[in-house]
Amino acid sequence: MSDPADRIRPLHPVLLYDDHCKFCRASAALVQAWDREQRLDFLPLSDPLAASLLAPMAEDERMQSIHVVQPDGSITSAGDAFLSLCALLPAASWLANASESAEPVASATKAIYLGVAKIRGSLAHVVPQRDPIRRWRR
Repeated sequence: MSDPADRIRPLHPVLLYDDHCKFCRASAALVQAWDREQRLDFLPLSDPLAASLLAPMAEDERMQSIHVVQPDGSITSAGDAFLSLCALLPAASWLANASESAEPVASATKAIYLGVAKIRGSLAHVVPQRDPIRRWRR
């Protein structure tokens, strides 16, 4: 593992997602559509910058879920990353607010994320084909 001081720090929160997964690409495209104020950057997990941003994690752990990396270098993953995204998107901020004030809401949201993640391959049949999204602003 590399020294956290050597890691690249993003200027904006970054959503990292599995670009080899059709459902994940479609989900990232949906988040991008909701991100009208362009608060987020987007990187596929196959991008070399993703490895630098997620340097504290083992590669197999990186590929298990989405991740959000904040400008301060903090990383959230899976259901926590989903809630981080909700906090950044005005249309979904109500869910982030509800999860902060009620632990059962946060727990349920994280459980739903994990359930969907387990069947993402099957869900690929019901989402449109999307190209990988990459937005990295420096």
